Amino acid sequence: MKHLVHPLFIEIDKFESWAEVMLSEPSTISAEWETDYPDWDAIEAHFKDFIRSLPSSRWNSNELSLLEYIIARDNECERLVEDLTDDALIALSEYALIHGEQDSKWQLANALPRIADTQKAIGLIERYVNDAEEYVNRRALMALAKVDPQKAERYCEAHWIRNLYGEVDEYQRMAVLATLKEIGSPLLESYLKLAMEDGRPYLVNLASELEQ
Repeated sequence: MKHLVHPLFIEIDKFESWAEVMLSEPSTISAEWETDYPDWDAIEAHFKDFIRSLPSSRWNSNELSLLEYIIARDNECERLVEDLTDDALIALSEYALIHGEQDSKWQLANALPRIADTQKAIGLIERYVNDAEEYVNRRALMALAKVDPQKAERYCEAHWIRNLYGEVDEYQRMAVLATLKEIGSPLLESYLKLAMEDGRPYLVNLASELEQ
């Protein structure tokens, strides 16, 4: 009997064809070009159906790859990741840690605090906190604060001093301040002073806001 392709993957194929045309003229597209796709409603409907119709334990590598791909393309609206069940979120998070791109990884890390298995969430988020991509580990740090404040605080201290990303380290330090504020850390006051001494404008502005 011929294997039936779920409509979701037909819709993703349509999106990929459209994206290929869009990306062939990069000077004419915006940074949020994916949102211009006219059939997102169909993708969302079929995505939700697929997630609920087939357990993640039965997904093959091609299906995982396509799910990760389309989640990454939904990086402005973040609606697809909201439809993931706990098992689906765990499966895709584990897959994306190895095979994923930035725009799926940060969304998945950001969603992990909602799963019922807190220890599983912490373990996966911590791996994202240690991801090489700056934006991923920055968003993961803020997600970790929601499930393990003490561990998040320790990572804040490490993230502040590591200086891996040049000018973008300013945003790493902004994430540290936001995380310390989120968890009500007693370290916040001293890091606000360090931010002022750092002097970079966005960091100083955030520190000023958090002092109020």
